[in-house]
Amino acid sequence: MYKVLMVDDEAFILDGLKIIVDWAEYGFEITGWASNGARALELLEQNEYHLLITDIRMPHMNGIELIRAIRSRHMNVKIVVLSGFSDFEYVKEASRLGIENYLLKPVNEDELASTLLNLAEKIEGELFHRMQQRVDYHILRDNILYRWAAGNIDGKELKERALLLNLNLEASYYRTCILRVTESREGFHNELHRGHMNDLGAFALCNIVSETLGPRDDLYVFPTVNGEAVLIFLYNEMPTDNSDLLIGLRGCLTNVNVYLRLNAYITVGPVVRGFRSLGNSYQSALELFDYRLVLPPNTVIDYDMAHESSELIPESLHTSLLSLKTSIVSADREAADQLIDELFKQLRSFNSLTPTTIRGLTVELLSAVFGASQVKVDRYHQPFAYPEAFYSKTFEVTSIPELIALVKEAAEQAIQVRKAMTEKQNPTVERIANYVKEHYSEDLSLKILADKYNLNAAYLGQLFKSETGQMFTHYLNDIRIEKAKQLFANTKLNAAEVAEKVGYVNAKYFYSLFKKLTGVYPSDYKRSFQPQ
Repeated sequence: MYKVLMVDDEAFILDGLKIIVDWAEYGFEITGWASNGARALELLEQNEYHLLITDIRMPHMNGIELIRAIRSRHMNVKIVVLSGFSDFEYVKEASRLGIENYLLKPVNEDELASTLLNLAEKIEGELFHRMQQRVDYHILRDNILYRWAAGNIDGKELKERALLLNLNLEASYYRTCILRVTESREGFHNELHRGHMNDLGAFALCNIVSETLGPRDDLYVFPTVNGEAVLIFLYNEMPTDNSDLLIGLRGCLTNVNVYLRLNAYITVGPVVRGFRSLGNSYQSALELFDYRLVLPPNTVIDYDMAHESSELIPESLHTSLLSLKTSIVSADREAADQLIDELFKQLRSFNSLTPTTIRGLTVELLSAVFGASQVKVDRYHQPFAYPEAFYSKTFEVTSIPELIALVKEAAEQAIQVRKAMTEKQNPTVERIANYVKEHYSEDLSLKILADKYNLNAAYLGQLFKSETGQMFTHYLNDIRIEKAKQLFANTKLNAAEVAEKVGYVNAKYFYSLFKKLTGVYPSDYKRSFQPQ
């Protein structure tokens, strides 16, 4: 119902207007009345009205003065004037100030009904237009917020849009959090979750976040096309304690679970300095969703805690992980199985590791396997089980032998993919790859190989990357470092001699590269093979 305020100093006029038509039939409801303009202005400032019907001649403040006051205050209300035959000049003045119509006293029922019909249609159209403007505004705002978080907008455009949308780019620090639904609770299905969250679901998530955390100036919440709710926090100073933030986010997860009956995760990206760095926080928050594979639903995954946890991975495992990758690349199933057994044997030796950490380390192994396979399903059409299925099982299995079997199964499939890729590899790239394996200790570069095979060096680099998934220099370094590890394990050569044997003239570069790829320095690696 559209609300009506009636103003006239003659009570019988007000009483007559109340009963002359069925106001509800036209979509109106009389919710206020006053005997003069001053009182009417007070009511307009205190309440929302869609229509004002006012007399012109009244004490204290007449109708013209009331209309002027309304226009000066930019109140959005339609105005109909009641007038007598002698009020013609006043009516002209009221028309200049902007009125919808004037009605002569005594008011004619048909004329009032016609006026109400036209006004109802006009008010409805304007309300729809304003609503559409708000929708368009929020669509634009959400789009700009997403582009800002994703790093897909340049600084100049962002500043222009921020001014229009009242976004604060002056905060010293920013942080991104992402709420993503995983599944509906067991035994419950609804329209918000049928494989993917729809737009309605994403808005529902945003509403729950806003209601849970309350109105605040240091938070922007918006939905994404993927059905997520993204939160951007603003800080004037670097936050030193996340406890209140984590409590609030856990409350969001609880309410999503209770009201929408959905399971979800929230990832908390790192705090970054300046609005231009927000994309780094958003990207880190996205990457944290990998942890959902080893953490139960309805968990807040904090970047700082995850980073500390990742540092707990024993450094000695990095070497074995590299060897596992090499066995996958070389399609050596027997070596891969032995390395997997060895890795889990090492895990068992660390008594301080919790079951959660062991599952996390299993994910590291699976990541190494999938990374080494360099699957190109769209090109090679290999029937490779989705990595997510393996990751999910790490949370389902209940014993280390099951985890070992899981990683071995992934390694077997990865090796099958590598073999298939090799079989379908470009003959030129295959010849070059084999040549590198045999002549790794010689001076090799794309230019040298391009000259040898009568190719353009730039083209060869692109072809090699396309076929193998690796830059040529990375491929060559992987082979040389693996050969170096074999020499350290089976000979008494020192690091400088090994460097020369595998093709590195600069021993210092070899030390640095070996540490980067294996996680340990050559001397430490060699020492691990010496009798204790």
